[in-house]
Amino acid sequence: MINKDTSVCISLSSRPSNFGTFIHNYVFEELDLNFIYKAFSSDNLAGSIEAIKNLNIRGCGISMPFKEEVISYLDHQDENVKLSGSCNTLLNHKNEIYGFNTDFYALNKLFEQYNVASFKNGLIIGSGGVAKSAAHALLKHIDEIYLLARNKNSALKLIGETNLIHKNDNFSSVDVIINCTPLGMSSDDDLPCKLSIINNAKIIFDLPICNKANKLKLKAQEKNIQYISGSKISLIQAHKQFEIYTSEVCDLSIYEKAFKAFKAQSL
Repeated sequence: MINKDTSVCISLSSRPSNFGTFIHNYVFEELDLNFIYKAFSSDNLAGSIEAIKNLNIRGCGISMPFKEEVISYLDHQDENVKLSGSCNTLLNHKNEIYGFNTDFYALNKLFEQYNVASFKNGLIIGSGGVAKSAAHALLKHIDEIYLLARNKNSALKLIGETNLIHKNDNFSSVDVIINCTPLGMSSDDDLPCKLSIINNAKIIFDLPICNKANKLKLKAQEKNIQYISGSKISLIQAHKQFEIYTSEVCDLSIYEKAFKAFKAQSL
């Protein structure tokens, strides 16, 4: 039951979804923790950070477009934020804001699990905050990484911070594909790159969350290409956020159970 001692966690985004709200609250209830999580839309990051401090908000998930901008409001940064230049999780401790990058954590964990270092090269599609995390995490495993992005300014900025090789889509051979664009959040979305590039991949990490099979997943299945969905990445990063918010440890299987419940009620 919510009371005066309930710890409040929130998320900030220009376009909030129900994913984090459902998943975290499911786990809080499952473990009988006096926490609540609520997603908010905001176009005023400075005011939102001030509210987090003034209202003693315990933790906050940061989504687009704030993952880079929020760094200037941090009192402390973890190593993943320093390395990637992107932050997606805040902890308010004694009115000081600690920043973490659980996207980086989740991606690096999956890259290790799927032995990405055994592949020759990789492709990052997109150049936003998630792409920055993906690029820096992938650079720990592969040296030859290409970038495919529509936004020239953010692409050039990302290239300046890394050793990525900017490419248009006239190449066809790459082992690892990481889709960091919104394309794929809907099953009707177009493919994020040319089909010829997809067909030659060995493994695909598709970061958007889609409850139905999107076109990229269907093409990967058709060609028998190993496919890792955005939901798996999001579960690992949400599980890490839970530890940061609550200082508790729980098994990943509880978050997997929460995701199944989320998927069932979304159908």
